[in-house]
Amino acid sequence: MDAKVETLTPAVELARKNPVRIPHESAEYRAARTALLAEEIELRRHIERVAVQRRALPPGGEVSGDYRFQGEGGRPTDFAGLFGDKQTLAVYSYMFGPERERPCPMCTNLLGAWEGNAADIGQRISLVVVARSPIERLVAWKRERGWKDLRFYTDLNGTYSRDYFGLLPDGSEVPAFNVFTRRDGTIRHYWSGEMTGSTADPGQVAEWWRRRPYSVLLATGWRFDALEVPAALGLRVLGAMRSHGGPLGAGWADARGPVAVIAAGRWMFLVRPGEPLRPELEHRLDVVRHGRGSWIPAAPSRAVEGPVRWAVPPERTQWRLPDPGLVQALLAAALGSGHESRVTVPRQLSTARRAA
Repeated sequence: MDAKVETLTPAVELARKNPVRIPHESAEYRAARTALLAEEIELRRHIERVAVQRRALPPGGEVSGDYRFQGEGGRPTDFAGLFGDKQTLAVYSYMFGPERERPCPMCTNLLGAWEGNAADIGQRISLVVVARSPIERLVAWKRERGWKDLRFYTDLNGTYSRDYFGLLPDGSEVPAFNVFTRRDGTIRHYWSGEMTGSTADPGQVAEWWRRRPYSVLLATGWRFDALEVPAALGLRVLGAMRSHGGPLGAGWADARGPVAVIAAGRWMFLVRPGEPLRPELEHRLDVVRHGRGSWIPAAPSRAVEGPVRWAVPPERTQWRLPDPGLVQALLAAALGSGHESRVTVPRQLSTARRAA
């Protein structure tokens, strides 16, 4: 007997049958809302199609690494121990390595929402949070946040984090979410979030900005620092770079990197992280190094004075960050030229935070 094939009712037709009417709405509003409802119905159907594909994935790779963890009770466990009595294990890799003073705020925001459902989720699967900080720090942070139902484990040797994309080859952390299954005694990887930066759609991002420009803050001190200076000083340094001259001689090219400009009259030279200001720059109120614990606005964010823009876009320097010592040498040389002996206080000093 042939299987019965059900035909879905067109979304537009279902939307037209919607009986909901809001008090005092206009005909224009109802027409637009009905069209939107049809798209929402199509989105619901697409989400289900994606879910069907996910459930139909073939068996993933067998888990065989030397993965060692420590739980909140202080007892070590292997990977199988994370399952408990469940057949499905979901692991979130939390960006809270031992080098961090505080964990990633975006990870924390996500886990705060999960905390409210963790007990219910735990009835069906094992949900754990793995980080590389010692378990004592994780427990203290969990207590500070008031979390009770999320289960935390320390990745003792870092092997799991490296193998399942919570730790990149250069040592930097990224959030990762992986799902594993245990069937007939064999543990296999089932699914992981793979929408990384490489899958970002440049056209979609550009469309978002065209429709509604967003304000974006970039945390400094991890992948880059920023040297914030007055516009006049920034112009002189950029001029020295472009003229291939200045005190660096043939080393000028190694000082070139991305430069952002704020409409308030401040320039941001992006450099490699970690190097403090030179003594001749440290005493100046109008030269600020943004390192760990600070941030800068990203172009084309909009400030009160106007949008942030790139004086030197990152792509022009092939996304390369310059040596901070070379950029500071150019800044010090420009200050010593006599053109700007007066110290000027930045207009946004209340929000500029000098890195330690």
